[in-house]
Amino acid sequence: MDPSDPTSSRALPTWVAQAVAALLCFVGVLELLRTGVASVRDPIGTSLFGYPAHFLGGVLHLAAGLVALWCASRPRLVGPCLTGLCALLLAWGAAAVVLDGNPNDAFARAPVLVVAHVLLALTAGAALIARRHRAHRTVAAAGA
Repeated sequence: MDPSDPTSSRALPTWVAQAVAALLCFVGVLELLRTGVASVRDPIGTSLFGYPAHFLGGVLHLAAGLVALWCASRPRLVGPCLTGLCALLLAWGAAAVVLDGNPNDAFARAPVLVVAHVLLALTAGAALIARRHRAHRTVAAAGA
């Protein structure tokens, strides 16, 4: 990517925001399909990818993914989208560790889920840092 190209500083962060948002939507839909509405009152979580899935977790994943997809499709909102994704996923991972819910809670302590949320948050944070670094470098090169 050419640093003098103004769109090059937006390509990777936009792609990362869209990929993370699409993954959240995908997991949310899978959770909703796997658990169903009846699982809200079921004391036993439904296993999905090695973690206990919950209907409310599916709703939260899907809602966060849809909002992030909408934001990632607008160039001015990519930065706030990445910041929001990073904060949401880190908070969700921390809540799962701190709250230590039962297997059917939306914040169940499942190592797979906590690691996935933290890795996605770190990916969004790294893309945000790369976006700001490239934008700063482009401005500095234009001023020189």
